[in-house]
Amino acid sequence: MRQAGTIPEQPDAVRFADYLFAHGIAAKVEPEADAWAVWVRDEEHVPRAITELDHFLANPGDTKYATAEHEAKARRAKLARREDEVRRNFVDMSRRWDGRGAGPAPLTIGLIVLSIAVAVFTRLGGFFGGADEATDPLINALGFTEAYRVIIDRVAAGETWHPLDAIRAGEVWRLVTPIFLHFSPWHLLFNMYMFYDFGRLIEGRRGTLKFGLLVLLIALTSNYGQYYFDTRWDPPYTSFGGMSGVIYGLFGYAWMKSRYEPTVEIFVHPNTVVLLILWFILCLVGVIGNIANWAHGVGLAVGMVIGIAPYAWRRMIKRFGRT
Repeated sequence: MRQAGTIPEQPDAVRFADYLFAHGIAAKVEPEADAWAVWVRDEEHVPRAITELDHFLANPGDTKYATAEHEAKARRAKLARREDEVRRNFVDMSRRWDGRGAGPAPLTIGLIVLSIAVAVFTRLGGFFGGADEATDPLINALGFTEAYRVIIDRVAAGETWHPLDAIRAGEVWRLVTPIFLHFSPWHLLFNMYMFYDFGRLIEGRRGTLKFGLLVLLIALTSNYGQYYFDTRWDPPYTSFGGMSGVIYGLFGYAWMKSRYEPTVEIFVHPNTVVLLILWFILCLVGVIGNIANWAHGVGLAVGMVIGIAPYAWRRMIKRFGRT
């Protein structure tokens, strides 16, 4: 940076610096003794700045200097927008495909611990013998509907019954708690692994509160979706459990963020996308067995909508804001 010269009055010096900036010469003004020095950033622009300064001192009232302030302001605004876009589009590739740099994930760990505790106390839904969903009070209490045997007994006794009776009676936790029920070791292990993978990334990037609300919303919608579609064509009873509906919702959310908002730094590896979509299809066509496919589908759809909504909203505002 070199000094192009001095100007006696500060307003004149600022106006001249704006004039230079409007014409592509970066300059700044600093006090110097009883005058104001004009400093030019780039060496190659110094000769032109000195020549322009001579013209300015000869005729400081020229109209071209009067309009320089507005031109400089517009140029600065344009540069600021460009720098902001560069910052928003910058992605740290060293952290792209994992959770490095993400914050703590206490809720993720807490939900995993709770799921494991439920699995222990229910013996994985009777997988290891003992009580099953019809006789275990914990399984019966956490299911979306009451256990089938309970329902049969009530109907046999002449009572009227509806699948949502327990929830309508105040047991609203049933809308969420099926996510903690698992019915085999591999069911639990696979779900906990995937939930930890997505949970630590999303909670670490978005914070515990936002992550908790996201999990709650996906759990509510995926569980209700499984109940609604499962009982629409079959008898009015449904039994399901597991974290997979939430996992597909978190996957859908992270997938959309990865594609449309990379600056959030929530990324899903392309191999993971292929694997989970393939698994979804295999479950859907019945290759895997008796799976809560509606929970998977609804969870995935809800997660994708939540993930892409901010981007879609900004695009809509940008598009219609210009018309």
